[in-house]
Amino acid sequence: MPRQLLLIPLVFLLAGMAPMPLVGDQWQVRGRVERVDHDAAGDLAWVRQLGMGPILVQLPQGTDLPEIGQWLEAEGLRQPDRQGESMAGDIRQWPVIQAAGVQYGEVSEGVAWNLIIGLVAGFLILVGVCALRPNRHTRRPSAVEDCDWPESEEITDLPVDPAEALAELARRADEGEA
Repeated sequence: MPRQLLLIPLVFLLAGMAPMPLVGDQWQVRGRVERVDHDAAGDLAWVRQLGMGPILVQLPQGTDLPEIGQWLEAEGLRQPDRQGESMAGDIRQWPVIQAAGVQYGEVSEGVAWNLIIGLVAGFLILVGVCALRPNRHTRRPSAVEDCDWPESEEITDLPVDPAEALAELARRADEGEA
């Protein structure tokens, strides 16, 4: 496999492991909306980026609320983490971004079509690579096929007893008949 193909998954892995921006830094978030809440500070969208946990996006005042599963892209300043109870009952901290601008995309129907298309494409590439490789498991001719065995009609005059038949074949071989 070419090295370039090996680097592609590495790039995505490293992109998911990028360090969080510091509080007060400019930050851009892209992901799917998992949940929408309202608190004293305003509307919050829980957004999940590829390879990361949820990020709380503080929506600007007067912005329409996103739908669950909708693609959201926001840019703004990183705020201090918020602490709260997770759905599992644990006390956790979530990164927060105070969005200056928000853009919405299409609503997901719960199926990750990009993942499905990627898996199908990967499967087709694998099938193509296997089809181009020389087949190492080709049927090799066996030693039996290479021998000049006498036709069944030639040996019908042998005795029925196996020992006598072998003796007869040995005699014929010595005489050069068989």
